[in-house]
Amino acid sequence: MKNYILIFSLLLFSNNLVTAKKFYTVTYSCSLSAVELSINSQTLENNHNIEEKSSETFPSYIYEDESFVFTWKVNLTRLSFNIENKTKETVKIDWNNVIFVDCYNLVNNVMPKGAKYINHDKSFSPTIILKGTTYEGIIIPSNNVVLNAAVEWTELFLIPCVYTEEVYREELAPRFLGKKMRVLMPIMVGNKQYEYCFYFTIDKIINKGETSASGGKAKRIEKYLGSKIVK
Repeated sequence: MKNYILIFSLLLFSNNLVTAKKFYTVTYSCSLSAVELSINSQTLENNHNIEEKSSETFPSYIYEDESFVFTWKVNLTRLSFNIENKTKETVKIDWNNVIFVDCYNLVNNVMPKGAKYINHDKSFSPTIILKGTTYEGIIIPSNNVVLNAAVEWTELFLIPCVYTEEVYREELAPRFLGKKMRVLMPIMVGNKQYEYCFYFTIDKIINKGETSASGGKAKRIEKYLGSKIVK
């Protein structure tokens, strides 16, 4: 599977400076701001802390309780995570019940690590995590996987970040600050269902930039990023 920055192939600088169209970009930082846990539908009081681990690009966030250690990172088009199984049980994640709620509060099914783009809207086999082991995974919203005009699979951005005019970027980009995204992840531990809900808050703009594209590339940017992103 190609790297999560595959979509930036749509934004490569054009050699044709006469017809090139300029786009204005923004990059956000998202923090893991809260975690809710229920076991067999009974919500538990959660007093566990969330630790931030700094990075040159996107920081990681670590959440730990009596059963698991989760490490999360929000990238441009996907979320990456590790789960350490601290229980004495073999646990199971059913990906067909994992939900991603985007910054528009829209519900998405997800595509896990190892899945092929062509199967993005299909059902997926569960992941089994043995006791004392760690699973490294990814989450890609299924609705964000599209086939472009060049017959290439592309992952769209998690947060709208490309604009046709600088004034649109300056006006619209700050409106996403404070908005939240969520991952609802049920995990079967023996005969109990642990349901974790992770809240990610868009907390700051960390970079602004410009890029150019022409011809088909420019059209694909506008078509496949959609009206909610390109203004």
